[in-house]
Amino acid sequence: MKRAYGSEPVLLNASPVTPTPQLLKTDSTKKQRKIVWFILAVVLFISGVVGYAMLTEKTSGHVPAAILRKASFPVYTPMWLPTGMLVEPDSFDATSQVVTFSIRDGHGTRLVFTEQPRPTSQEVSTFYDQQLADKTTFKADDREITIGRFEGTDFAAVLLDKTWILVRAVADMNQSDLEKVARQLKLAE
Repeated sequence: MKRAYGSEPVLLNASPVTPTPQLLKTDSTKKQRKIVWFILAVVLFISGVVGYAMLTEKTSGHVPAAILRKASFPVYTPMWLPTGMLVEPDSFDATSQVVTFSIRDGHGTRLVFTEQPRPTSQEVSTFYDQQLADKTTFKADDREITIGRFEGTDFAAVLLDKTWILVRAVADMNQSDLEKVARQLKLAE
């Protein structure tokens, strides 16, 4: 046995580190660890997808089944909302002829949706002529969309086969966002 300067005793003719069987990693142990990490990554990815899907559903809004049962016409819900806006779950109300709900952001911007059975073309034209200012009407897929101003606020009307949807912005809103909401309404399930 010999001592190096300021160190622990050193055995002569001996390897400084002698591996023990427990410290040796076999190929099978490495493979097992890779598999565990892979499974963990897959679980995290799936959790992220599920979380995103849940957030997206909250953003797009879900119409309660009781509301759908009361309505005598097809009810629609927005698939897209401007950033920060969410459907107010407690805002849904319905009779057999009208469904209402609202969407709000944290800054006071609010959209109020009123849905009803499609009226006659004459009733729709009369409403637009008497109530809307600065109106523009255009076709988009299965719907006719009219954007304008109603009592000084932004307004969109969506005329579908069996449903008429009126969307009123309580505070000023970007009209292109209002148009995008109107274009992306889907049949509620």
